[in-house]
Amino acid sequence: MIFADGITITTLVENYVDMLIPNTERIKRPGLAFHFDPRNKPIQAENGISMLVDISFAGQNYRILFDAGLSDSVILHNMSALKISLDIIDHAVISHGHPDHYGGLLAVLKARSVPLPVIIHPNAFLTWYVVAGNGWVIPYYNQSLRKEELEAAGGRLVLAANPVQSDKTIEELKRLNPAIVSPMHCSGFKTLAAVAREMPEAFLLNTAGAQITL
Repeated sequence: MIFADGITITTLVENYVDMLIPNTERIKRPGLAFHFDPRNKPIQAENGISMLVDISFAGQNYRILFDAGLSDSVILHNMSALKISLDIIDHAVISHGHPDHYGGLLAVLKARSVPLPVIIHPNAFLTWYVVAGNGWVIPYYNQSLRKEELEAAGGRLVLAANPVQSDKTIEELKRLNPAIVSPMHCSGFKTLAAVAREMPEAFLLNTAGAQITL
């Protein structure tokens, strides 16, 4: 078994941007000075999620792109603003087939100079619909996720059929007593508020551009 010497998580896409939250020893953000400097590109937010997980071990680094946001533009813009090269990514993981999690993947693949392995569940490519309480239907909301296009753009698909599932609650999190708890994106504001209330010392409001060192 190989143990990591360190892990750094950079939030590339998230619902929030806040340039006024101060840095801590573990958490660095593009702050007010970064955003006010005309030489820099301001970090953008959207209703999507993407993180770059940089794992260091035995003098090496392995970088995983976890999800790819909602749109092409925000993930590419933020990576450019943070001066992160697309070609340093070793692997991509798409958690599920919702557009706010895979939306920027094709653009990332096309912008790279080399192919990229992509772990994704086969069900992500099935046709899915959303039916609202009033009967209104969003037809085929994952139609932009196509195997052929991803492969043509350099994606090397690894179809993982057994994703990890979790039903942990705030009470279980409190029992585990982690140093950082950061509900994000689909968690919604009520969950963020509940975790902040119940676990104020561990709660982290994650924002686009934040870098967390573990």
